[in-house]
Amino acid sequence: MSLWSRLRGLFGGRDAKRRLKIPILGVEACGKSSLILTLGQFVSLHDMGRISMSSGSLFGELLSHVAAGRPLPASARWEKFELHIHRVPEPGGGHSPVDMTLSSEDIPGKQFRDLMDELRVNPDLSTWKAGPTKQILERFTQLLSSCDGFIFIVDLVRNKRAEIAAGAKEPIWTAFADQIKPIMTGILLASKMNAVMAHKPIFFVFSKPDLHLLEPEEVREHFRRAMAIPLAQLRGELINVGQYNVQCAGWEMDSALDGMGIDILLSDLVHAVNAVPDGAP
Repeated sequence: MSLWSRLRGLFGGRDAKRRLKIPILGVEACGKSSLILTLGQFVSLHDMGRISMSSGSLFGELLSHVAAGRPLPASARWEKFELHIHRVPEPGGGHSPVDMTLSSEDIPGKQFRDLMDELRVNPDLSTWKAGPTKQILERFTQLLSSCDGFIFIVDLVRNKRAEIAAGAKEPIWTAFADQIKPIMTGILLASKMNAVMAHKPIFFVFSKPDLHLLEPEEVREHFRRAMAIPLAQLRGELINVGQYNVQCAGWEMDSALDGMGIDILLSDLVHAVNAVPDGAP
């Protein structure tokens, strides 16, 4: 099948009735573009949905890298995409009907990194001064206020693959401190800036399990212990926090994308935002 034929299979149909905005955020080279592409490919391949016509150039560009066997480039600009979903897999088997549009826009990885660095140094909102990073925080707050939930991609490896493979825990703690703690600080700051956060799901997706080689239970336990204090703060704000291991890179055009964790992430997401009709499983 030609590349164009594959791309055409991603399109078609009418817009779904319910539009859900789920920002997908992460620092540069964390695997964000890979997750976006894998979501679109998975739902299209398994007849669970389609990407919108307006998203064609983004997915076409990303898919061309997969077809050529090249790694995806890090996002360097603001991206928007729409993913229309009409059914999702259930853990016990079968599918639930869904009528929704998953839409997102992201903050480029370098800008998100700048925001995380500033949040680590200045977690107190009163010390922030006008400037580019303050503008990114305001943009971040606007995204959180207008979204139905959000996904943060966390890269545990960050060029520390050998150390993790040797059993070192320091790179994991560093990844938590560099990426997760500032995110939680930003969410709490956004709440102070009147962002409506209660009952919205926050899904932390740990990418590159093929590189960090940690079992999901190990990652979950590290996350629970290292982030105990900010997790309790978020729960106090009635925010629903989830944690997932998802493999989004390294697949080829003939892959069925099974066993990569996308199905669990997608099912939990639509249930968390109440997108499954009453009476469905």
